[in-house]
Amino acid sequence: MLSRFASTWLVLLTATLVAILSTSCSEREVSHATKTERPKILLLLNVHDNEFFRKIEEGFKKGMTAQMQHNFQVDVKYCLKPADIAFQRGVLEHYYADYVAGKADPTLKAVVLAPAGSGEEMTGQIKQLRDKNIPVVIVDMRIKQAALTHAGTDCSAYIGSQNRDGGILAADQMAKCLPEGGDILVLNGTPGREAAKDRRIGFTERMSEICKQGQIPFKITERTADFLRSEAQSTVEELAGEGQHFEGIFAANDEMALGALEALREKHSQAKAGGATGTGTGTGTGTGTGTGASANKVVIIGFDAIEEAVKAVDDGRLAATIAQDPLGIGQKAAESVDKLLKHETVEKEQILPPKIVTQRDGSGTTPQN
Repeated sequence: MLSRFASTWLVLLTATLVAILSTSCSEREVSHATKTERPKILLLLNVHDNEFFRKIEEGFKKGMTAQMQHNFQVDVKYCLKPADIAFQRGVLEHYYADYVAGKADPTLKAVVLAPAGSGEEMTGQIKQLRDKNIPVVIVDMRIKQAALTHAGTDCSAYIGSQNRDGGILAADQMAKCLPEGGDILVLNGTPGREAAKDRRIGFTERMSEICKQGQIPFKITERTADFLRSEAQSTVEELAGEGQHFEGIFAANDEMALGALEALREKHSQAKAGGATGTGTGTGTGTGTGTGASANKVVIIGFDAIEEAVKAVDDGRLAATIAQDPLGIGQKAAESVDKLLKHETVEKEQILPPKIVTQRDGSGTTPQN
């Protein structure tokens, strides 16, 4: 009986020792993993469902040198919704608290930020990072210099396009497609965002100049669709339902251009189903002859040159889109981060000129009843 008890206790003791040793080994492995974790580069972008920002990520990873890929871990974070300032601010605060604060050698080595706001919304978080000598590279939309100065900080570099120049290119193309003038709908992006403002100003001011110089009668109607496809579609549907007709539509991004396209296609389909008949012809000028649902053409121009929009241009469903080269922006961001981490000098302003993407024969219209 005693030997049976002794045997039982021996088994229990052995099991306890194994558990203790296993836990100890596990804790050592976790500790070792923590100590050997690669330093981080944070890539904090806007919404993932916008191809433009996915292209920036792709360009950044392509632009990384082999040494960067080996030595650093890239954490990529996207906003949960467009212009989600609270989310971006929370991410920056989290990374500062976990990887910078109280550390003699911070684990976070650099931040690449496509800001959701261009004012003082995140200048406090940027200042925290810059005060610890963490490079912060701003891409796409710049943060106003006055806001950075007011916070007593700066950014390491800005990489993007001149959105106003892109708006001017869009206006020139619109005038080319509509030499006799017409009613133009402008679908603006989120109010307060620098990109939305600059694209609008570039387009509307240039259209005004064209009107005065050539005595061409253009009338502009503006609506805000927050850079969202669904908002643009519902806006165009509502205006069409009110009987408003437009010869041209300029959308401040491709998502809105595609939303407008879908709204007009749906209206055209409903008109055909309702018994509208007739034939019509159209050209890249946006004019047409004939009667019925396809008699009139609408020139739609977008902005960003995302893959879906470029295909729509090739198919003749969109007249044009403005390309900002997000791949190039991402690659230049990677090159800048590499230099900054090596304590080399980088250009504070790196501007990639926008380009217009059109169909080879210049056409690109969609029917509107």
